Amino acid sequence: MDLIPIISICIPTYNRCEKVYKLVNDILLYEGEDIEVVVLDNCSTDNTKSLLNKITDKRFSFFQNQENIGGILNPLKAISLGSGKFAVLCLDKDYLDFRSIKKIIDNVTIDSEIVFGRCDLNIQNENLLSSSIIYKKGYDSIINMAYLSSHPSGMFYKTAEYRNLELVKNIFVQQKPFPFYPDLINAEMAMIGKSQLLKLPSFFTESKDEASKSPSFTYDINNVYFSPAKRILEFDAYIESVEKLRISSYELAKIIFTIYGRGLMFSTFIYKIMLDDDDVCIHNKISKRKVKFFELWKLNLHFSTHFFKKKIKLNFLQKGVIVLCWNVKFFVKSIFTLL
Repeated sequence: MDLIPIISICIPTYNRCEKVYKLVNDILLYEGEDIEVVVLDNCSTDNTKSLLNKITDKRFSFFQNQENIGGILNPLKAISLGSGKFAVLCLDKDYLDFRSIKKIIDNVTIDSEIVFGRCDLNIQNENLLSSSIIYKKGYDSIINMAYLSSHPSGMFYKTAEYRNLELVKNIFVQQKPFPFYPDLINAEMAMIGKSQLLKLPSFFTESKDEASKSPSFTYDINNVYFSPAKRILEFDAYIESVEKLRISSYELAKIIFTIYGRGLMFSTFIYKIMLDDDDVCIHNKISKRKVKFFELWKLNLHFSTHFFKKKIKLNFLQKGVIVLCWNVKFFVKSIFTLL
């Protein structure tokens, strides 16, 4: 009888045959029988199938969608195909160092109450004193592991809990084009059990130079995830999510404070940084340009006005305190951008 693997490394792919072939073979250099590698192909038109069919390792499984379900849903579906106790996501354009797998397994199995987590990306050297941080169920996990707008590679979930999550089922029914579903999933997983942050040299994203040579299959000028308009939709989704969680009013206010601050900074300063980066713009097929001082404040006003108008479980005074606190930080940061 075959042993159930501890972790399933789930790789969604589309038209990156050479990269995904190398990625799978590199991961399979790990010698243990406690892993499996699962690839879900999103109807690639290149040589993905023929290349991956050359891999004969019994720890490898290859699946194909009957139709292209898009770059947002495919990773979520890939996670559900894992048969291991935990499913770990790695995008086909990223890299997982097989030498870290044993430590990942040792860490995720250290506490039976851990139901989800993530590996920090692009860690070069392991800090033995803080290579693993476990957050308690509820608020502690929500504030540290959800609503971060994070890159999804390195996220992991207890497979049974993930499959049973009603939110995951609803995502595939509604099929809304929202790029940060894992953050919503993380918030609901936080209400089920503990979470874990691993700071290991394990998952590495593609370099900016690599990204500029390989256009995004998910985003373009019409739907780029870091535009201010998309950040407002992201903010709304996070607020809708957190207000459904069974947490105290005090915890809710603290989380909304954090969500607002991140949203404000993402829709202004991060937007400015993105549009000033050649590689980012080429990858996302958009034009590079400078976002000037007054445009930053205009974007701030738009985001803050939206926040005030939005009906949420906070009163006007609470909203005012949140906006005031973050705008002090915004003012200081905007001044420094002029220096």
